[in-house]
Amino acid sequence: MTTSNRFIGSLLLLDADVLYPIRVCDFILTASSLRLLARPVVSEQIIAEAQRNVLADRPNLAEEQIERRFRSVRVATDGHDQPTGERVDNESIVNAKDRHVLRSAIHHGVDFVVTNDARLRREIATWIDQQSEAGSLRAAISADELAIGLVNESPDEVLAVVHAMNDRFLSPTHSFNETLASLTRSMPSLQALRNLPH
Repeated sequence: MTTSNRFIGSLLLLDADVLYPIRVCDFILTASSLRLLARPVVSEQIIAEAQRNVLADRPNLAEEQIERRFRSVRVATDGHDQPTGERVDNESIVNAKDRHVLRSAIHHGVDFVVTNDARLRREIATWIDQQSEAGSLRAAISADELAIGLVNESPDEVLAVVHAMNDRFLSPTHSFNETLASLTRSMPSLQALRNLPH
């Protein structure tokens, strides 16, 4: 999974469970803003699912605050159109609830689907294996697989992403190690950055 130059500059489709954890989402969008990745693709259906889940799980957050967060996601991503009625060959391999993710990935010609749903990753892998031509889609990977791939290819650039995130924490301020610790809860592979001078 970590072949040279496989992840740097790649085009990703982000699933709702990757948009949901704010640190993971922030890491990927910051990596994109620093040109480590292309601008990710996120359909309206995926954004709506993530937003619904945050609203349901975080009653302490104001609805306006959650709406503002997902407006920022829309600004930082591409591909919001959802291919309506568009089907792909053998899509029944992927469960009905998640077929829209595969359709968006094919429609937008992404390299990777980033999802923390292990079943969906397996289904997309099976779908790719059965295609004579799967377009540019190489794999479905977890956020942590993306993180370790980027660290293996360009640890200094990934370090710059964490520094950029840390610099945005103004109130309260965070140390670099605190920011990294918050990230490694969802992407444990980023622990490798602790061994680098920062």
